[in-house]
Amino acid sequence: MTDPNRPMDAVSGPHAGRPLRTAGAPALAAEAALVCCHGRGATAQGVINLMEPVTRHGVAVLAPHAERSRWYPKPSTAPRADNEPWLTSSVDCVAAALEKARAIDVPPERTVIAGFSQGACVAAEFV
Repeated sequence: MTDPNRPMDAVSGPHAGRPLRTAGAPALAAEAALVCCHGRGATAQGVINLMEPVTRHGVAVLAPHAERSRWYPKPSTAPRADNEPWLTSSVDCVAAALEKARAIDVPPERTVIAGFSQGACVAAEFV
């Protein structure tokens, strides 16, 4: 699919240059995609492993990896300004992963955006 060590070029801020891990269906066989954000202190590979039981044949999994394994430094209940520029950069990661899904011909209507813990907050913020 994509080079697992290639950074997401469209991301700026603290998460710029971080890798996008991929798993599941190869690009030519992908019928759907799952963009999934890991939790605080976890990794992209860890969330790929966590989601393995729910991924099926034909599903490409794309998992961005946050700088220092955290999407933003303060609690999600903190004022938004306290988590900037981290929060905006994390939302950019989801957008970049969604763009990678489009690049392999999986349209947004066949892409699920999900996350675990802090990653779920990022996914919700994106949506």
